[in-house]
Amino acid sequence: MTGTVWTFLQTKVQWIPGVGPLLGRRLSDVGISTFFDLLSCLPKQYTFYQKNALSHGPVYIELTLGIKVGRNPWVIPCTMANGTAVSLIFFQSPKPFWAPRSRMWIKGNATYSANGGHQIVHPDRSDPWPEWDKQTMIVSEYALPKGIKSARFSKWIHHILDHWPDQSWSPIPEHNTSQGETSQHNTSQETQHNTSQAQALPWYTCFLNAHFPSDTPMTQDHAPWRRTLATAEWIAKHVASTQWHHAERFQGPAPLCIPQNTTIQDGFLRAFGHDLTPTQQVAWATIGQELCNEKPMMRLLNGDVGSGKTLVAFLAMIQVAASGKQACLMAPTETLIRQHFASLQRWLNHIPVQLILGKGIRIGRSDAPIILGTHALLYDSVQFNNLGLVVIDEQQRFGVQQRLSLSQKGHNPHVLFLSATPIPRTFQRLICADMDVSVLEKRPSAIPLTSYVISAEKIADLRPWIQKCLDRKECVYWVCPSIDDEVLGVQHRYTYWQKVFPGQVGILHGRLNAQEKQDAISAFSSGTHPILVTTTVIEVGVHVSQASTMIIEESTRFGLSQLHQLRGRVGRDSTPGHCFFLYSGSFNQTARQRLQFMRTCQDGFKIAEQDWLWRGSGTLLGTEQSGHGVMRFSQKEDPLALSTMDDAQRLLTRNPHTIAPLLALFGYKKSDILAAG
Repeated sequence: MTGTVWTFLQTKVQWIPGVGPLLGRRLSDVGISTFFDLLSCLPKQYTFYQKNALSHGPVYIELTLGIKVGRNPWVIPCTMANGTAVSLIFFQSPKPFWAPRSRMWIKGNATYSANGGHQIVHPDRSDPWPEWDKQTMIVSEYALPKGIKSARFSKWIHHILDHWPDQSWSPIPEHNTSQGETSQHNTSQETQHNTSQAQALPWYTCFLNAHFPSDTPMTQDHAPWRRTLATAEWIAKHVASTQWHHAERFQGPAPLCIPQNTTIQDGFLRAFGHDLTPTQQVAWATIGQELCNEKPMMRLLNGDVGSGKTLVAFLAMIQVAASGKQACLMAPTETLIRQHFASLQRWLNHIPVQLILGKGIRIGRSDAPIILGTHALLYDSVQFNNLGLVVIDEQQRFGVQQRLSLSQKGHNPHVLFLSATPIPRTFQRLICADMDVSVLEKRPSAIPLTSYVISAEKIADLRPWIQKCLDRKECVYWVCPSIDDEVLGVQHRYTYWQKVFPGQVGILHGRLNAQEKQDAISAFSSGTHPILVTTTVIEVGVHVSQASTMIIEESTRFGLSQLHQLRGRVGRDSTPGHCFFLYSGSFNQTARQRLQFMRTCQDGFKIAEQDWLWRGSGTLLGTEQSGHGVMRFSQKEDPLALSTMDDAQRLLTRNPHTIAPLLALFGYKKSDILAAG
């Protein structure tokens, strides 16, 4: 019977009466292709109606229509069975089915007119009041494509539930009440360990309660039906993640990257001019040892802004090059990869380095042992002689397929991921699956970094501050949340500051071509344009030593982790840093609390954990970038994210035959998971 339910949920929506192929294609365009997709469109709100009770607010009443009067607006006088007069108001001509003297059920929002009577503006014609519901009705309202009413959508949901094959079924066998979930052979320890299992409901019950609640629905995210659906969703996500990581970690020996000597690395560190921090030393010792083993390294190097991840990655690449193998580093932006290239050229004199930016854009020797590039490295024309190490900088910005494609250019190379988004230690197991993790702490510094929270109404007051920065030969970032907005766009703000400081302002955003971006950064770092009006393209990796001030407009629009990344662009060397968080309009208590927290905290791991609690884990999990499916029933900060990991492992061990249909149900494609094969 379970196989029947799997198949039933994958049925195309076009087979529902009243949908058909044409409307089915329309629904498919917005992501609703199957019965399961349709059921997963949860109501955005619930509206409470009483039978023929006329009051201010939502009403569900039966009326006899009169003859329409007026032309703009159209007015149809009506009466209820008890003689109460109601006027229906239309600002467009009502459809033909509003025929005089016809009797029909309508629902809408009733108000009091100026003459004291009741009126309903643009009501909806509805089905008769259900006979089984004597007094009240809870109607689900949906966010739907234009032209599809919530009542019609509810009919489709009704049809699916009316034909559900097995009302006791659950996609997780251990949750299936028809299979003796609490049988005597289960130990008490197992029962206590799986708390989500004990509270699981059959999926039929979940969707019935979600779409057609018989009582006041729980608006909180802790309703039993939502918890059951979210539990299955997280289990599917964990199973898919585990299989992806196993696919990334190829079978077979990795290249042995044993350096002939450490002279080059020692010289590189002397040129760098700083000793390694204790956590850098530990991470480097671990990575250096793993590169000498045949077991492929799969490690995440995670650290706060300024913790020195790139330096450790460079040391690893030098070791690989000194062993006669090749190492490549892929970064998400041309600005960042050019910066890495310039750093290696400045500090490394004994090993050639090649830079690949696109088709035909290559700098340096083609057989260089160290290759840097953007995702141009993924082109078929880019080949490696003996790839020993792949380094992915800002790994959350690349998809699973991209990371796999680069690794496949070698024979089981070691892989090192870098992430400047600090991951709280409590979530490392969730996010990193079977990857090993090294955490770097920020380098202790006596250079102060001060943050301020001010109103956007005081922008003009920042002019003297900026002028002082220019007098001291310091640089200023001005970050805007958009490109074209008439008030908050970079174009508008660039024009504003160009009038105040003519000839000293540069502009940078994602629509500029590569050369224009490079010119903007060069003019900024050289002091030609010491004020740079920009979007968040400078969030990652841009290092300008004399940059002292960061001003972020509409800072309430950004997550805390992103604000922390932006703030990390200033106060990096010997220049004290200052960051201004600007806000405009209504400044509610939540926004105030978030920005005040940013003002007082500079620990990226604490900020990331607080961001997870307040805003959700999108900045940590990177679901869109990593290729994982969109969460349908779960809140990103759901504690089930961690508590269901053991459930996923048990499913992999005990019921592997259910894995494929479960992943398919939630949109995880087998071709993605097994891409490495």
